[in-house]
Amino acid sequence: MDRDNQQERSISNRSWLAGIIEGEGSFMLIKNLTFPGRHIAYRPHISVTNSNAVLIQEYRRALAEEGLPYYIDKPRLVGPYNKRPQVHVVIKGIKRVKRAIDLLLPYFRGRIGEAQILLEFCRYRLSVPHVQPHGEHEEQFVETLRYSREGNRFELESSETARLTG
Repeated sequence: MDRDNQQERSISNRSWLAGIIEGEGSFMLIKNLTFPGRHIAYRPHISVTNSNAVLIQEYRRALAEEGLPYYIDKPRLVGPYNKRPQVHVVIKGIKRVKRAIDLLLPYFRGRIGEAQILLEFCRYRLSVPHVQPHGEHEEQFVETLRYSREGNRFELESSETARLTG
């Protein structure tokens, strides 16, 4: 494949990855209790969960082509009525999440605010000593991310709901 085709493929991969993350994924700061000091620490995650094997396979291929490492949680059934196993693909860790967002940020559209908050969290944590405990500053990132997510919810008026379903 020549250089122009590789570049076009990479742009296509990045656009597609950003779309899948925005549509099927989550930007999260997971609260962990660390040992032995029992300190709270927040870990950035970008996750995509889906039951479509082809979509998950294509997502993993695109991540690999872009050099983005990921983890896979074991397939599991979610909820009492769901008979299809959900596969959970996760990019986690400060450096991995930062690299993924740096690469994909120009392609995010609807949830760019969440991506930027997670990116700022990663930049902040990389700028302080690794052993510095997480505190109020990190909790502000968590609250800002939560607020951003809630602010993006689309709510229909009851008359709009009737028109869309009627």
